[in-house]
Amino acid sequence: MHLREQLRGGRIGVQPAGRPPGLSEIWNGGAWRIQQTATFGRTRPALDQVSCATATSCMATTGLIATELWNGSTWAVKKLIKPTANGTRLRAAPISCASSANCIAFGSYSINGKCIGVPERWDASTWAVLDTLPGVCATREGTGVQAISCPTVSSCLAVGYGVAESWNGQTWTSEPPASPGAAATPFLAGVSCTAPGNCTAVGTYNTATGDAALAEHWDGSTWTIQSARNKMGSSRDELEGVSCASAANCVATGTYYSSSGQVRKTLAEHWNGSTWTIQITLNPTSTTEAELTEVSCPASATTCMAAGFYATPTINISLLAEVSPAE
Repeated sequence: MHLREQLRGGRIGVQPAGRPPGLSEIWNGGAWRIQQTATFGRTRPALDQVSCATATSCMATTGLIATELWNGSTWAVKKLIKPTANGTRLRAAPISCASSANCIAFGSYSINGKCIGVPERWDASTWAVLDTLPGVCATREGTGVQAISCPTVSSCLAVGYGVAESWNGQTWTSEPPASPGAAATPFLAGVSCTAPGNCTAVGTYNTATGDAALAEHWDGSTWTIQSARNKMGSSRDELEGVSCASAANCVATGTYYSSSGQVRKTLAEHWNGSTWTIQITLNPTSTTEAELTEVSCPASATTCMAAGFYATPTINISLLAEVSPAE
């Protein structure tokens, strides 16, 4: 389950994929307000990942061959382009908008039985396929590229399970992330770029005792592993989202499991330019599982908004949002 947002101005939150019908909420600095989503045919699809270039220009992907565009007051459906007539959509696309006239969605398709990465570009009026990238869709439990960040209209970095692809405005180039050791494959779930060649990606990797938190930095030519922290006494740690206000100020969020593995709670870490430090997060009373799947920190770096979900013995799944520091 993933929530993605690159926010400047207003904050938009969307419902995790696979939970129909679609849900959108906007945060005005003091309260959340539900926004009606658009219908696609007879369906009001769940919104998966969202990116906002401004407070009145956001694009969200769905589990269907369509996106939804927010103009500050309403959502409208904008169809993606299928790369071939027989292509089958595998998953909703990670998305990042450098401007209201430049969004990149990086989807995955099955074409003739083979998984293909298909990045598409929105130019303020239509979607167009940028390329088809065989072999990019390295899969883990059916998922491919997980996240993308575009700091400018001619620079993007997309990451996923053992894969990373950079965009220079004309071509895509494979930039495999660094292995955290023992031939472990890095699973990068989130990425944030403050400028071309200055990106931080987070995720997890498997160890002999369980999954451990992972953070890596991309300088435009080389990946460098950073020392992400694991919660003391945890049996498993996962970072899902990251947002960097500057190269020396990043916040990553996710979840950690208790020593027994029966309970999991929210996790947040801060990067100060040299080290990652675990931050205090909140969990609803009697939480049995909770996760902050994404975070967004405006350039001011004074406030971050994190979104996710939680469950208790009496509540199946509910949406969760946290602000740091408390407002």
